[in-house]
Amino acid sequence: MQVSVETTTGLERKITVGIPADSINSEVNKRLQNLCRTQKMPGFRPGKIPMSVVKKRFGSPVRNEVMQDVMQRSFFEAINQENLQPAGQPMIEPGELESGKDFEFTATFEIFPEVTVNDFSKLKIEKPVAEITDKDLDGMLDTLLKQRGTWKSVKRMARKEDKVIIDFDGTIDGEPFEGGKAEDFSLILGSDSMIPGFEKQLLKVKKKEEREVTVTFPEDYHSKEVAGKDAIFKVVVNKVETLKVPELDDEFVQLFGIEDGGVDKLKEEIRNNMQRELDANLKTKAKANVLESLKEANEVDIPSALIDQEIQVLRQQAVSQ
Repeated sequence: MQVSVETTTGLERKITVGIPADSINSEVNKRLQNLCRTQKMPGFRPGKIPMSVVKKRFGSPVRNEVMQDVMQRSFFEAINQENLQPAGQPMIEPGELESGKDFEFTATFEIFPEVTVNDFSKLKIEKPVAEITDKDLDGMLDTLLKQRGTWKSVKRMARKEDKVIIDFDGTIDGEPFEGGKAEDFSLILGSDSMIPGFEKQLLKVKKKEEREVTVTFPEDYHSKEVAGKDAIFKVVVNKVETLKVPELDDEFVQLFGIEDGGVDKLKEEIRNNMQRELDANLKTKAKANVLESLKEANEVDIPSALIDQEIQVLRQQAVSQ
């Protein structure tokens, strides 16, 4: 078996493999002879079918089968012989099988790059440092209290962090648009979940109040039909609610399965959990910094086949989610 290797572009290699015609013909004849013994055909006794009959009927498919097997086997032998490591499936193109001539086929594929790590003793890598402060702990406690809070109706004017239940009907140049109308829509003021400026104009509204809100959709808004345009919303306030959070006491602490130690024990548990998460994040960040520094100091070509495989994996993960 003769093998030649050609570097086409970057990591791409093209190998040409030559196989003696005698070895192919020998394998074809071997399989045809086996068919002579095993096939059943009308008019012939088992094992007595003439080779000429078998060859006429099965010669072409058997030869194609042999060619596929030989190319696959020879490809792996060739890459082992030339010490090549394919990074993806090869594109195999068979040549013509001419009488009296060796058979050739080509295989084109990418190989894994040879990575040589340069001296990294002088690399400067930033190690992230952080700590859990009392302010962080208080913030987490505040979040936990709010998560277990209940919304209560109020008669006063709406403030930041209040929830308003509203109906709204929007128009652009006097015409309604898709997504511009809703009823009993819940909105927490200051959450920045609406178009910029919308929530701010609802501060100090009261129940049953009607208010006109004028906004401009951002230029990069996801809906091209309204991006960059001015809109007017007629808003009716159905309800104003404020969040009533529970007291930070032993009863609240018991919601987390803590029977002894009270609030101090809860704070200890929360701080420990936050510290574990912080340590894990710092470790991940430090590892990322190391890899980024190594990448900058060591330029490596990535086979497009591996990139395509990763894209396919991400697509499948997105579909499954």
